[in-house]
Amino acid sequence: MLKALSVTSLSLALAAIFAASGTATSPAEAATKYCDGPKLTWKISLFGKRRAVTEGVEYISQYAKDQTCDKFDYKIYYGEQLSKAKENLDGIKVGALEGGYVCASYHPGKLVRSGCSTCRSCRSTTSTR
Repeated sequence: MLKALSVTSLSLALAAIFAASGTATSPAEAATKYCDGPKLTWKISLFGKRRAVTEGVEYISQYAKDQTCDKFDYKIYYGEQLSKAKENLDGIKVGALEGGYVCASYHPGKLVRSGCSTCRSCRSTTSTR
């Protein structure tokens, strides 16, 4: 089973962790709360150019960087620089990248059915439960 989170799910999870972590006792503590860990850089593959739908990833990237004193960074690759749009799931699976936008119709049979039965893509590419 592919163990990968979509960028949106990951972004929401990170935002929830930062928001639910409680308040610090002093501004100095708040400023260094997430600065003790190792430096991490995640490679994120987004197809197309920067646009409204990618602004959430840009925002979470900057927010994570600010909250971790530049220790957690998203390196965002646009325009299929890192992986072709139809290969993002495979890239995540082999560890070439940590996240990316995925179009379900590009990966018939690879994604778990979400219960949608109204769109043509879901009806034609998913198996019965």
